[in-house]
Amino acid sequence: MIKRTFKMALGILMLPASFSFGANLFKQISNISSIGNIEHYFFCGITAYAILHIVFFKPVYIYVLGHESMHALATWICGGKVTSFKVSSSGGSVETTKPNFFVALAPYLFPFYAIIASLVFGGLSLVVDISAFLNIFVFTLGFTLIFHLIMTIEMVKKKQQDIAETGYIFSINFIFICNLVIFAFILSALFSDVNFTNFIMYSIVDTKEIFCTTFNQLFNY
Repeated sequence: MIKRTFKMALGILMLPASFSFGANLFKQISNISSIGNIEHYFFCGITAYAILHIVFFKPVYIYVLGHESMHALATWICGGKVTSFKVSSSGGSVETTKPNFFVALAPYLFPFYAIIASLVFGGLSLVVDISAFLNIFVFTLGFTLIFHLIMTIEMVKKKQQDIAETGYIFSINFIFICNLVIFAFILSALFSDVNFTNFIMYSIVDTKEIFCTTFNQLFNY
């Protein structure tokens, strides 16, 4: 009970940070003044998945496979073992020897397929010249990233057990902020107008300002 109350209080305290990070990402995106040929493919990837999701079908099975794989990967990173791995179009489950906060939330924090695409492209670039295929990679990055974001929102709305166990309010804020940070980092790598360092710095400063203003209002300082 005490642990759950603490996480709820921490989640509420994270609300100003969620607002600040969201507002500053919007500002960074607003700074984009031009879109080159390569960057154009990133937005084409985003648009392609949005059309697929809204018009045709939601690739739930593919998402669940990546979701549970991320649970398993996080378990291995933490030095644990996966004792059960189940995937279906109606859901999935992973049983591990080392359940913890990171293992529970990892699938919501990290875009599994975007990571796989980056590792494949990065690995191939070490042995062959694949600059001619950069547009395909950027398209795939946009496609898989928005796939992760949209499907994460879909899953969060269903109040997943792993989120509930780590505290719903805390988990939602933490997931939201982490995804904004990852999205900002990717955008900064693609667009010179997006400054990742400024995004982090201004978000922290704005969060501090909200806390100070609230404190001063409450205690009449």
